[in-house]
Amino acid sequence: MMGGGLANPSNILGNDTTICLPDSLLLVANVTGLKTWSTGATSDSIYVNSTGNYWLEIIQGACITRDTIRVTVINAQPFSLGPDTSVCGASFTLSAPLSGSWLWSTGTIRDSIITISQTGWYWLSIGVANCMYVDNIYVEFMPYPDFDLPAEIILCEGDSVNLSAPSGLIFTWNDGYPLRQRWVNTPGLYWLEVSAANGCILRDSTMVSISNDLDSIELFRGSDTTYCIEEGITFDFINLGLDLVWQDGVNSNVRRFSSSRLVWAEYTSQCGIKRDSIFIEALQCDSCIITFPNAFSPNGDGLNELFLLQSVCDFEAYHLKIFSRWGELIFESNSTNQAWDGSCKGQLAMEGSYTYELIYKLPFQETKQKLGVLNLIR
Repeated sequence: MMGGGLANPSNILGNDTTICLPDSLLLVANVTGLKTWSTGATSDSIYVNSTGNYWLEIIQGACITRDTIRVTVINAQPFSLGPDTSVCGASFTLSAPLSGSWLWSTGTIRDSIITISQTGWYWLSIGVANCMYVDNIYVEFMPYPDFDLPAEIILCEGDSVNLSAPSGLIFTWNDGYPLRQRWVNTPGLYWLEVSAANGCILRDSTMVSISNDLDSIELFRGSDTTYCIEEGITFDFINLGLDLVWQDGVNSNVRRFSSSRLVWAEYTSQCGIKRDSIFIEALQCDSCIITFPNAFSPNGDGLNELFLLQSVCDFEAYHLKIFSRWGELIFESNSTNQAWDGSCKGQLAMEGSYTYELIYKLPFQETKQKLGVLNLIR
């Protein structure tokens, strides 16, 4: 700066400064003389709103004085939380539209998003560099219509259920049904939309189904049956999760019987009482006798020529094997009518002792094994 005649020629415009948009800075030259600004203006003052160096030149007679100021503009635009609003429900979300240092009226300082649940005024202050911006919003909470439908309705065959829309409010059923109350006995999805006077709309739905639980569970799964009295018969319904009552008043999900009788059990469901029955017949299964001869003589005299099963049992499975004294398999059969004629691979078997093994299964019994020794005599 050069020249003279001014009280403080080095600080006409003041110190360098910072402003925040949308503010402008007024630069004033409170001295006499012919003034020229760096912007080309010749007035006593100018407004600036952009970052830069601004100078002022003053001519007083033969003296020329110049001063410069640095103006920094923070380019952060004001924000808006939006217009005042009314919302349906119990909560609403407010979001900060700018990055910076946030301070909400709720006291929250670290989150750019807050959730509110009460009617009232809410403000947000955002600090950007040395600038502070504030906006507020009024939020009014309005209640939804007070009604709800059960998520699921299970009807018994022939029953119906009453569905009702709340009185005094506009309602719409999914199928256009015109009345406020309705009786439903057809399975399907039903929804109801209700509009309150405040404009809040709520839709709820229910699924209606027809229960067939009395038909879906068959306890004894089939016709009458027989069993071996030595083993007994057990009915186990634990996995069904039912509360069973038997014909003799016993309350249990597991029962064992060892005599012939008519058995029934019943359980109660939401649709009534279900009873199922079966006749069980106990048999003496161990009365069947299985024997083999301990010797035979396949010598062609027509007497005792074959080694053959001696039994009238009704086999479900039969497998006979005959071994030599050295463990070699000599004969094998799956039929009770097939006998051993004393031969081995088309040749006469040697006279002597042989062992046999019979694997068999009789009705209502487990698979069993019978071992023995036979003598082949020539």
